[in-house]
Order: sequence, then structure tokens, then C-alpha cells
Amino acid sequence: MKSPKRIKLMVLLVASMLLLCGCKIGNTEIVYLQNIWPNQVFKIDDEVCSKKEARVYLVNYRNIYGASYGVDLWQQDSNEESLETYIKEKALTQMARIKCMNGLAKEKDISLSGEEKKKAAKAAETYYKSLSKEERKYLDVKQSDIEDMYQEYLLAAKVYQSLTDKVDTEIRDDEARVMEVMQIFVSDEKKAEEIKARLQNGEDFAALAGSYNEKGSIQTSFGREDVPEEVAEEAFELDNDQITDAIKTDEGYYFIKCMNKYNRKLTDENKETLLEERKQEAFNKEYHAYMESVSKVLNQRLWEKTKVDAPKEIKTDSFFEVID
Repeated sequence: MKSPKRIKLMVLLVASMLLLCGCKIGNTEIVYLQNIWPNQVFKIDDEVCSKKEARVYLVNYRNIYGASYGVDLWQQDSNEESLETYIKEKALTQMARIKCMNGLAKEKDISLSGEEKKKAAKAAETYYKSLSKEERKYLDVKQSDIEDMYQEYLLAAKVYQSLTDKVDTEIRDDEARVMEVMQIFVSDEKKAEEIKARLQNGEDFAALAGSYNEKGSIQTSFGREDVPEEVAEEAFELDNDQITDAIKTDEGYYFIKCMNKYNRKLTDENKETLLEERKQEAFNKEYHAYMESVSKVLNQRLWEKTKVDAPKEIKTDSFFEVID
């Protein structure tokens, strides 16, 4: 089974889908705007991302992802270019998403409450105090700049919540049910016939799986959405210890033995996953409609010149942790 997956709380949109210049997204022409300034990274309708905002994101992502398990990836020549590309794409995606959702907030007349603004102010104070003198100078931001960024961050979350509030939260047990199984998968029809005959002769399923299975694991668990439809239709009719016949799919042949037809813990977790999918679907419908209606421009020259580097003493990495 793919372990309960999918993105939580907000949908991550591909930055290139939003910000490529000189093409179309749906019926929307992507054009350079005359009023974008040299220190502006991009503009989506009236929402602007400044160079200093981008620097905060890039530095924090650099320090979060630049070291892994105690190894400084920036010292590995083979990793540096791909890591820089990854961090820039991640930062651009996140910044674009937040700016878009703030534009959508204006359209929907959604705003932060007094308490939410206080939360942003408190978080900004906490983060700004965590910065060293060198970091403040390098980032070139004031506490008020961080507060503005946190307000936009919280407003984006509020837009998501507003657009998903009406989603039906009731998910039936059978819809979300996760079962534990042993499986045999083979891509060849002749092998499937051999397995079928040997199972009919009473041979042990686990032993056959050890000899034939082409999947990564023999014992696994899954929900209906995790396997091909043909497999789900037959597997979820099984009782404990029952075995399916060969199940033909586009990729090959499955044999499933049910070990536990209803894992309560995994089922409850899967309910949460399915609920988030419903929310994302509801959100995407309105979000994409909004995206079709707005103009978008990337300051490509500035962004190409922007590097993900910083002096060693610039170690700040808690920008997202503080507000989350």
C-alpha cells in the first residue's frame, strides 16, 4: 500500500503552471506587465512578491534542505546544482500559491480577524528575535516585513478553510476500509496460470508468493483507492483467509489472500486522507477558476540571477516552524 499519502491542509501548485511568460494558461494570456519593478520577483494581478520576501523563503528552505542527516549537501559538487533548482522551485511555488490565495481572499472578501493579526504579530516578533545581527542585515527585513509575510501566510490558510468548510465530512467505514493482505503479482499470463493451478492443488500461498511475486512486498495493506479497480472489486469481498482467483489488470495478474479484512487504525487514518482529498477537490475547483481570470508575470531575468547561497553564519531555518 502507498502509505496514507497526499498533501495536507493546502494544495501545492506547480510554479511553472502559474508563472511561465509568453504562453497561455487556459484562456489567460501570460504577458509581461509594464509596471513590474526590478526588485519584484513576480506579480499575479495586484499581488507582488518582492526580492526581500523571496530571500527569506530561499534562505530558510536552503537551511532546512541543505543539510541532511548531518551531511552538508552543499559541499557535494554533484548535488549543488540539483539542490539549488529544487529549492528555487519549491520557494517559487509556495510564494506564488500564497500570493494567489491572497488575491482570491480579496475577491471573496475574506480577511484576518484581530486575533489572527495578533498571532501574526507575535510570530513575527518571535522569528525576528531569533535572527542574529548578521542575519537581519543579510535578509534586509524589518519585523514589520515579517509580520506582513505572516499575515499573508495566515490569510492563505483562511481562504483554504473557507473554501472547504462545506465539504461533506462523513466518510463511510466501507469507503475508507483498509485491509491487510498477502499478494502475488506477476506480469506474465503463463506464470499466473501456474500459480492458479498450484493454489488449487493446495500449495501454501506464502511459499508461492516467495517464489513468484514481482511486487516489492508480499505482505501489505491497502484501501480501495490504492489498487487497480479490478483488484479492489474482488479483494474487498473476501473474508479472512480467503484467496482470490487470478485478477487480470492492465499491468498484470494479482492473487490476493485476505489476512485481516478490516484494520481499524489504518481505516481511521484513511478517512482523514479521503477527507483531505475531498477538501482539495472542492478547493481546486474555485482556485483554478480564479487562476484562469488573472494576469501573471515572472521577472525572469531577476529570478535566473537569484542564487541560493548565503554566508555560513546565516543559519536561520525557523520561518515556517514559528507560524505553523
